[in-house]
Amino acid sequence: WVVGGVTLWLSCSTIWYQKESAQKDLIELASKDLWDGSTFFYDKSRRYKTKMFAMSRPSGELDPKVCLGSQLSVDRMEEVFTMIQAWDGPTSISLFGPGLDFHLAVTFLDYLRKCHHSVLDGKSFHLVFPVDQPMQRIPDLTENLSSCDLSPKNVSDKLLSLRSPAMWKWRQNYSYPFNFMRNAAKQGCHSEFILMLDIDMVPKRNLYTEMTKFLQDPFPRTCLHCAFVLPLFEISSKVKIQDYPDTKEQLQSYFNKGHLRPFYFKVFPTAQRGTRYLKWLSVTNSSSIAYKLDSYEFMYEPVFVVRSQYPDYPEMFYGYDMDRNSQMYEMVMAKFKFYVLNQAYAIHPGFKLAGTFPQFRLEQRHLNNLRFRDYARILSARYGRDPCRMTQALPIVTSPSKVNCLIDI
Repeated sequence: WVVGGVTLWLSCSTIWYQKESAQKDLIELASKDLWDGSTFFYDKSRRYKTKMFAMSRPSGELDPKVCLGSQLSVDRMEEVFTMIQAWDGPTSISLFGPGLDFHLAVTFLDYLRKCHHSVLDGKSFHLVFPVDQPMQRIPDLTENLSSCDLSPKNVSDKLLSLRSPAMWKWRQNYSYPFNFMRNAAKQGCHSEFILMLDIDMVPKRNLYTEMTKFLQDPFPRTCLHCAFVLPLFEISSKVKIQDYPDTKEQLQSYFNKGHLRPFYFKVFPTAQRGTRYLKWLSVTNSSSIAYKLDSYEFMYEPVFVVRSQYPDYPEMFYGYDMDRNSQMYEMVMAKFKFYVLNQAYAIHPGFKLAGTFPQFRLEQRHLNNLRFRDYARILSARYGRDPCRMTQALPIVTSPSKVNCLIDI
């Protein structure tokens, strides 16, 4: 019995050691070939090259129910750590690194690998750069530049200070491919359901555990064309992240005190109005679903948990405007049903304030408005319906946001 027990203990120890070594090797090996261009692949437009799983660490969970997807450029690197601390489940993040920014991105990932490996279980990072801005090295920048004595914000600030004025100018005017980056993150999620958040949105703590439990219920398991909406709030910058509300009751208190409000409340209320925030706050029972949405207003762009087979984000849109709301419009065309979750939510740090957009954003918005005319016609042909009469309205409308459309869903 003793001999058998020792043998079993040795076998289990060996398996554990091999598993731990394999996880460490995955992180090490991924970083070794990041500069090998042959390991990147073109997108279908041949505008971008992508290295999937540039850095990843298995979680040991064989069949995760839900994965969090997100995307960013190196300007937002510090926010990665905030997100992955709040979400303790599988995560797929695409990181945009054109030209010299590629080296900054690699260095920041190396910093996370060395200094914050405890929160990297199940986290995957994918690197993207435009073909006309191939990856470049920054002279004298070594992988040891970042120190574990520094916070993620300190490291991010330190790295961004190495950007040349030319790169700052180029990046400011470049039409960032939001939807392409979202699709890259979506592709990296190996789960039945996906929650796609922007990098500056912080999921409620313990949301992964709660969502995993909810998605095992009969209704979400069997409803193939259902999306489960998370109310999205913005919170005063005076509230520290560690003090963000953990429950709906705490959130209600912050709301009543004026410390928290619906996302885009002042900038563009149509983007989130369809969630019906006051109704959501009035639901005080413990059910998983607060209510079903019975109508859709054009330009509504909620965040939601949905099966991974949901429509991709249309990559014909680049830069500012018409990115998430265009994908939502296809969801409606495809006759998805939307249910608002009762206890789940996400928070954006700081209040969004209305202001004058810079010229380059106005130009990007104009181009995307023009692209939406073609997109509306494509969807009308694809689904054989045009509930908002887009194909008739758009030729005489200067901006899709001026189209008034409220339909039953």
